[in-house]
Formats: sequence, C-alpha cells, structure tokens
Amino acid sequence: MNRRHRALILLSLGAIVAAPVAALHPLAQHLFDSGQATVPAPLENAAAVAVAMLIGASIVPLLSLARIFANWLRGWSDLRRIARSGNRRRTDDGIEYVLLDAPQVVFFTAGMVRPRIYATTGAAEYLAPGAFRAGLLHERAHQRSGDVAWRAALAAIERAFAPLSPVRAAVRSLSLDAEFAADRAALAAGARKAELFDAMAAAARGATANPTVGLATSGTLQRLTVLADPSAAQPQPAIGALVVTAAALGLLPVMVHAFFWLGTVCF
Repeated sequence: MNRRHRALILLSLGAIVAAPVAALHPLAQHLFDSGQATVPAPLENAAAVAVAMLIGASIVPLLSLARIFANWLRGWSDLRRIARSGNRRRTDDGIEYVLLDAPQVVFFTAGMVRPRIYATTGAAEYLAPGAFRAGLLHERAHQRSGDVAWRAALAAIERAFAPLSPVRAAVRSLSLDAEFAADRAALAAGARKAELFDAMAAAARGATANPTVGLATSGTLQRLTVLADPSAAQPQPAIGALVVTAAALGLLPVMVHAFFWLGTVCF
C-alpha cells in the first residue's frame, strides 16, 4: 500500500469524523448568536430543510462506525486469549511468531500497536519447510508495513459507507493491493513462488481470527494466478469511487456553511 493510498485512507477517515462537526458548527453558531437554547422545527423554509438533511447525511457515516468498534473490542479480547494459548518461536533467520495448536493451515498477523505473526501447528506439520517459511515471510511484510492498522482503517471506511457498493469495491481493491505488496516482499526476501503458492493454497482452506491480516484473506485466486503465470497482470486498485465519496462527504459542511453565509436559512 503506497503513500498515496494511505493518504486517501487518512483523508477518508478524517472526513467521516470531521464532516459532522464542521456541518454542525454554523448551526451552533447561529443559535448562539440568536440567543436560542434549542433548535426549532426546521420546516419554515426550504433552506432550513436542506441544512437539516445535509447535517443528517454527514452524521450517518460516523454513526456506522460504532458497530465496527464493538467488533474490534470483541476481536481484541479473543486475540489476547489466543496469544496466551500459543508458544513463541523464532526461525533461524530471525522471524518471530506465535505457534498455535490448531489443525488448520493458518498464517495471520494481528495487533495494531505491536503486531505479531501467528501460525498453526497444522501449517508447520502439513507444509514443507520452505512453504512454511514463505507464509511467515508474507506475514512479516504485513508486520513491517503496519498493515493491520491500515486494514482496520479500511474496514472502518467500508462499514461507514456500507450502502455504497462502489466504495466497498474500492476498499477491497486497496486490501488486495496490500496483499500483492506482501507477496512481492516475501519473494524478495527469499521465498520461492512455488513455496508461496503452496502456503497460500493450503491457507485458503483455513480460518483466521478477527481483526487480522491473514495469508489467504483477500484476493487469493488473483494472487495465485499471478504467482503461477508470469504473464498475468496484477489488478490495480480502483479508488475513484472512494475519492469521490470522501470529497462529497467533505463538501456537505461546505454547503451548510454556504446556506448560513448567504443568509438563506430561517430558523
């Protein structure tokens, strides 16, 4: 995930949080200046109705984040329990990970502040040593890039704009781009394509905890295709819908301010 994409994620989150505050500011200032303590019924003219609708539209995405925060709290609780049940290991080339006793082939990275790599005994027993190391190298790339936090931000944006399918598609394309980047980093660190392919294909039948960044949680078929076929092109992120939506959300408070600046609102 490059800097431009990360900047877009931060701007989108900023718009979700700041838009309601910025939209409510001129209304609060208007009421303060007029000496009113409460908001009257905004049905006296069309401009007042428009302002109420714009403010409401700016608040909806922020309210949608409450659900995902609850999911994160449950996920962090589960992750602490999982981490306590595992054994810390270190490979000969210095990759630290937590080995979990589970029969599935699973690799994932979890923890936004101090991300850790997790792998299962099923992966260690089922995969060849080179394939197991390839899975760890992929997760180390996520760990070093801070992808757990960025993917959590993407999940928040997706939840905030859940009714908008183009935005969901844009978020998933950014998640896939991060997976391709981790694949490339694993190959650059010494993993062979065949080994990474085997680890990914086996992990596709496993399961991961939430919130995590797993080896086979995003775009597995596309990534396997690129590994198997050197001529296959990596799909590029389609972020246009997210750019337009973030800009539109940022425009809402500007429109609210404009109604007050022009003196068209009558409360």
